[in-house]
Amino acid sequence: MSVILTANSNKRWPTKVPYTIAEDSGDVAKNSVKEINDAVGFELLIPKQSTDKAYLTIKAGTAGSSPIGYSGGELKVFAPAKMHDMVHEILHALGFGHEQYHKEYPWDDGQATWNYSKTDVFFKTQNTVSAYKQSNIGNNNTLFTKIKAASGWDDELTTLQLVYRHSYLKNDDFESTTNCDADSVMMYPQMSLAVKNANINSDHYVKTELVKEGKSLSKGDVVTLLNMYGHLK
Repeated sequence: MSVILTANSNKRWPTKVPYTIAEDSGDVAKNSVKEINDAVGFELLIPKQSTDKAYLTIKAGTAGSSPIGYSGGELKVFAPAKMHDMVHEILHALGFGHEQYHKEYPWDDGQATWNYSKTDVFFKTQNTVSAYKQSNIGNNNTLFTKIKAASGWDDELTTLQLVYRHSYLKNDDFESTTNCDADSVMMYPQMSLAVKNANINSDHYVKTELVKEGKSLSKGDVVTLLNMYGHLK
């Protein structure tokens, strides 16, 4: 129920995933690792040994960032000291993309349709203003306007979400599995709120619920983790 690296991608981890935690990261990183391991029922994330060449370095910071998937070397995972954000960034390192880039995320809400060919303007010129102006999608009371209202983003930043979704759909390294999960830790909260505010209903856009109250992972996230890495148990 997620946007993930394909099964034949060389960026999925071939073994359990070694990690180390920066000294000044407090308990959030440790608790995030524990939540993931507890959810899948085995130690997918394991403490780094001196012989490990591929591993995660997890560090609390002011902003979140992580490469997506295995690289054969060190992957630096940065996230604010919040469980949801830290789990989100660790899942990026394990091969998850953003859930709002799922092929079933309901951008096309019956009032306006985004023409993805227009986003090629962005790829060629890195100009979101041009991509936005050519789309005409912001001229009606559509999901686009609901995203702006829920997020506080301007036209360009909202358009950028559409552009990035298009890049995921075109990228052969990624696939959108089963339904789009509104509860996924990989879904921006603003993006799920926008769909709710727009009263959009779809059989392919579902709420799988959290594994436990107060936790970050959804049941759909856990299913996907096990589909990707359950064979390592």
